[in-house]
This record gives sequence, C-alpha cells and structure tokens, in this order.
Amino acid sequence: RERAARAQAESMRLLYVALTRAQSWLIVAAAGNLASQRDGKSAREPAWYDLIRAGAERIGATPGPGGTLVFAHGAWPTGVDTSPIAAPVPETALPEWAGRAAPAAGKAAKMLNPSALGGAKALFGETESEADQQAAMARGTDLHLLLEHLPEAPEADWPIMAQVLAPQAPDLLEEARRVILAPHLAEVFAPDTLKEVPVTAEIDGQRMVGAIDRLIITPERVLAVDFKSNQVVPRSPEETPEGLLRQMRAYAEALRQIYPDRKIETALLWTKTAELMRVT
Repeated sequence: RERAARAQAESMRLLYVALTRAQSWLIVAAAGNLASQRDGKSAREPAWYDLIRAGAERIGATPGPGGTLVFAHGAWPTGVDTSPIAAPVPETALPEWAGRAAPAAGKAAKMLNPSALGGAKALFGETESEADQQAAMARGTDLHLLLEHLPEAPEADWPIMAQVLAPQAPDLLEEARRVILAPHLAEVFAPDTLKEVPVTAEIDGQRMVGAIDRLIITPERVLAVDFKSNQVVPRSPEETPEGLLRQMRAYAEALRQIYPDRKIETALLWTKTAELMRVT
C-alpha cells in the first residue's frame, strides 16, 4: 500500500508539472473509456484525463464544439491577424554531390578477441564432448562471478551471495573461498587491485579488445591475472595450452603500449589448485 501511495503521489506531481507548463493554451485529449467505466470496475484509480475533466467542470467549463469541454479566462484580442508570416526562402543551388546516392557503408573492422586467437585451451582428456565443454564454460563463468564479487563483501555474506550469483553450482563456493583466502594470493584480491579491466590496443595492425580479470599496477610493474577453472592443471608454463598462452601474450602486448615505462607480467590463476603461474 505504501508503495502504491508513493506511486500515486509521484503521478500527481508529474500531472502538476505538465499542467503548469502551459502559458496560453492547455489542450487535453485522450482515447478510450473513462477509468470509472473501464471493465466495470469503479474502484480503479482515475486517469489524468478524468481528473482534469472533473476539475474543469468544477471551475465552470462549458460544452464546446465537437463534444469538447471548454474553459476560458480573460478576453482574447480580436481583429488581430494571427496568420503566420512566411519568410522568403532564398533559392540555393545544391552542389552536385547532393544528388548522388551515398556510397555503401563499409563493414566494420573485425576486432581481435584475446580469448579466440586459436590454439587449445585445455589439456588433453579434460573435455571430451561438446556437452562437457559447455558445462565447463558455464562452471567457469559462475566461478568468475564469485571471484569478482565475493572479495568485496564480508565473508559471512558469501553463502547467500553464492546462491544468487551461482545457483546452479553450489559446490563452487568452497573453491572460490580457498582461492580468495589463500595467503599467497593476497595481492591478487587486495582492495586496490583492479577487476574486469577493459583493455584495447592495436596488435599487428588489428584492433584487439578484451577484459583482464585482475590488474595489479605499481610504479614499477603491471601484473595481469586471468582466472582459469580447468580441471586438469598444467605442471609448468611450458605445458600450458597454446590458446591460453596466446591470450596472455595479447594482454602483455596491449599493456606494453599502455605502460611503456613499466615491467609487464602476466599470470594464470588456476582455481582448482589456487596456484598463480607466471607465463610472461
């Protein structure tokens, strides 16, 4: 009821603003039945038109032509020519190009996606079927959401947040908790660390657009961290799937253009083992 009352009060404020903007003429028009007659429900809130009509009748409005209701105040001047004066329009010769059809718009240049530069993204045997791959991608998306938002909230709120952010994967909370609370990963989840950072740069003559999961910036270095939820974790950077290495190289190249005076580093954070693996 309180919400409905607030909505009705706001509606009346808007009506007041609309009515008081008129300087000389106020014309109100509507279509359909009166609110009191609509669907036979007399308890419905009156429409603006109904309110204005009732108010006009109360102050003495009289029937006008065409079924209108008219109320006038004061005397209008008579014998004054109010027809618009047409200003002379100079003849202007259009340039030749104005008569030509516009050329066909060219296709927008394709953007490079760091996550789609080719190469495997998982070690052999991790995902066998397309269904397995889709499930792994969905799991990774949910885990990314937890790692993005949980560090900003008190730990006591994490269970309810996990139910909202990843309702289909209740088991992910413990994995996210283990990663966020790992002492050796404190720098990654520090309050001053940037998260989900949009980045763009030109690489080999083509525009690259991506987003870095975590970006740590100091006066001396820049570290880009990407979360990976692979179930089979490589033992070394050399064993890391080529598709992931290409992604991190693209981030590194973009960051070198943005921070040419700093050391650029990239790392993969394997969530299954809570391991931060430097790859560049």
